[in-house]
Amino acid sequence: MKKIIFTLLLFVCKIGNAQKSIPDYKIDKDTSFTSLGFYNYFTGMMDTNYFLIGQFILVSYDSIFDKGDNSYRIKIINPDDGKLEVYYRNKLLYMFPLKDGFVTGVGFGYYIADNRVALQGNFKNGKLDGLLFIFDYQKRVYECMEYKKGKFLKSIYYINAQSEEDLKLRNSKRTSENPLRSDKVIILY
Repeated sequence: MKKIIFTLLLFVCKIGNAQKSIPDYKIDKDTSFTSLGFYNYFTGMMDTNYFLIGQFILVSYDSIFDKGDNSYRIKIINPDDGKLEVYYRNKLLYMFPLKDGFVTGVGFGYYIADNRVALQGNFKNGKLDGLLFIFDYQKRVYECMEYKKGKFLKSIYYINAQSEEDLKLRNSKRTSENPLRSDKVIILY
């Protein structure tokens, strides 16, 4: 039993280390492929339909259990000055700009139900760098966060904050390097 637990722990650690190295990978060719997961530059980690708990997600849990293809289609167009697109069930889910083979520029995440913008963030060399906007279903800015080199610095706007004190309290409750990974406070549904 101890050997099985140790093997599983070792496997999980290897996956975690592989995920950390992905943003440094230079994309060097046009391609299109299907996968059960992809590296999500907004969360800074692998994203799959099988491990959605506690992450900011744009695909409803219910749709995962519907009959149909739960894989993602990843499309890379002109890595030197193009884009990386992620589709779920033939609907655009994410669009990341590419410059010299790295995600650099303004990227978008879309609500899968109606293709409205849910996330808009600035990237530099594959990491969030600058402002990230989260939009609700009514197209209002729900929250605006500031990032530097992939690390969350602070929320500078929150729709329910009535004062600077409310915003300070919200920031003090943040415990993760990237609230989009596991911050239950910003899940919109």
